Parts: sequence; C-alpha cells; structure tokens
Amino acid sequence: MKVEVVLTSSSRPNFLKQVWSSYEKYICSRNPLKVTFHEDFIKPNLSKKIKRFMEDKVDVFISTNPAKGLGLAMNMLLNRIESKYVLYLQDDCIFEKYVILDDIINVMDDNPKIQQIVFPKKRPMDIRKTGKHMNFNGLDLTVNDGWAFMPHVFRVEFMKSQWNNECKNTKRPETIFGKQLPRKYQKRQSYFLGKPDDDRVINHAGESKSTKGHWK
Repeated sequence: MKVEVVLTSSSRPNFLKQVWSSYEKYICSRNPLKVTFHEDFIKPNLSKKIKRFMEDKVDVFISTNPAKGLGLAMNMLLNRIESKYVLYLQDDCIFEKYVILDDIINVMDDNPKIQQIVFPKKRPMDIRKTGKHMNFNGLDLTVNDGWAFMPHVFRVEFMKSQWNNECKNTKRPETIFGKQLPRKYQKRQSYFLGKPDDDRVINHAGESKSTKGHWK
C-alpha cells in the first residue's frame, strides 16, 4: 500500500459530517484508500456520537477513553502505519477544492527530498510571505520554510525518523515537531499545494467562532 488516510478527532462533531462529505467529494485517487480514524474521548457524550457516525464508514476505528492528547494519538497511529505516505486529516478542516492525490504521490516519489505537501487554509502567499513558486511535473507548489500540521500528505519514513518522546508526550506535537527539525530540513522539504496567490484548499472551520456548527 503506497498511501493511507489518517483522520484524528477529539470530541468535536460540529463539522465532522462536513469534513467527511468533503473528503469523499474532493479527494481523488485511482486506488482504494484505507482510512484509519482516531477519536480522543475528551467529552465522552460527544465522542459517542462521533463513534456511531464514523465507525462503519472507515476501515479502522480507534478510540482512547480517557483522552490521551494528540501527541500520544499520533505516536500510536505512526506505529500502525504500513504505507509509504499518509494523507493526514483533521476533524474541523473542510475541503473546498479537488485534490488529485495520485499527482501528489507521483511528485513525492520523483522528488525524495519533499517530505510534506500541505493543503493551505489561506492563500500560500498569506501564510509564507516569501514562499517561492515551483512546478514539479505540472504540479504547482509553494515553498513552506517550516512544517505544518494542517491536513497534508507526509512521507512516513521521514516523520518516524524525526518523531521522539517530546512529541509523543505533548498535547501540541505540531509545535514541538516543527521547532526540533534540524536546520537542513527547514528548506525545501515542505510545500503548500498551489501557487502563492491560489485560493485556499481547505476551510479551517474550527478557527471561526462565528461559524461553529452543531451536531444534528
């Protein structure tokens, strides 16, 4: 298996139906994708609703009750992954544009120094003012001098090689992971999907208090 999907969730059902619907609509792959879903029971009543909704929609449903935080969850998931790449999703990030997953994987196969391709929540130029546009085999990318834990595709071998106990034991591994990367990995290892002035790929709905939805 070359790529599998990991979706992490933590008692936030507000947008999950939209997230799943957008995944089914906008993620395009010629091959079937194995989906592993992890639910962290921060608020058990809400997580139980998520379990009822998601359990029969994915290949593997994992839950931690009591909750363990994202660091321990990612550590557990990394130990289970058998593929070369992972499409990582979050429970409040809704796709708004089509993503041809096969094109991303082909570019990463041909360019082993690319460790991550991120789906931007804003125009890439609004996230990285100095982001440089590059084109790989017809796929437009914008340089991201850092590491992002937004929904993205990552190279499993690289992630496992850089993951450590400090990442595992924090509730915010995205901050620790990015800061600890050796300087040699800070340049031209991570890219945003699209040109610098392209529209966002995902709507990070959980960031906006005014758009918080409700479980129905």
